[in-house]
Amino acid sequence: MFQQNIAFLLRHELFVTNKLNGKTIANITTITLNNITIMNTLRIFVISFILFLPVFSGCRQQRPEGMPATVPCQITVLKNGVPLAGIDVSLHLPEGNGTLSFMALTNAQGIARIQTHSVSYKESGVPVGNYKVTIDKPVQLPPDGVDDSKLSGKELNDYLTKREAELEKIRIVPKWLTVSTSTPLEIKAEAPTGGELTIDLKDFPDKP
Repeated sequence: MFQQNIAFLLRHELFVTNKLNGKTIANITTITLNNITIMNTLRIFVISFILFLPVFSGCRQQRPEGMPATVPCQITVLKNGVPLAGIDVSLHLPEGNGTLSFMALTNAQGIARIQTHSVSYKESGVPVGNYKVTIDKPVQLPPDGVDDSKLSGKELNDYLTKREAELEKIRIVPKWLTVSTSTPLEIKAEAPTGGELTIDLKDFPDKP
């Protein structure tokens, strides 16, 4: 279909050019500036489209060789039964993830549909396996007017400790659920059904 369209455009350009040169219609003796502009634009469009087609085709993601098959994986995050949106959800294999990562953000319904990511490719689901699950929602303290670059020693340490305590008060997800070495959250992804997990933060205190 693409080749047919290009051939049509080229034939159309040749036909219009011949018309304008008086080869098809004898009484056309002059070419207006507008006609020249139209022909040049058409010619540039056709040539550019042909030249850049391989580039556009090359932008398609190719599944990496050796990429493991995936199964669906869905994690729901709630707080007192209310869905939490914008939660970072990551999965971690016991032996490490290697060059892959498994992650997603929860939507308005609190659901994260995990995807497998490589350097230049992503795919819905995760490979079959047992995973640790970490969740997080970064929060930021408002500026307090202190320039900590001018602090040092005990004064700096006391200031950072104070800020960390303030951060813990507004943290949405307990810190121990954000680290793969301390989180108790786990999910098993099996073929062909995959895996599902629902997490309600009311079941997890600020500290283990």
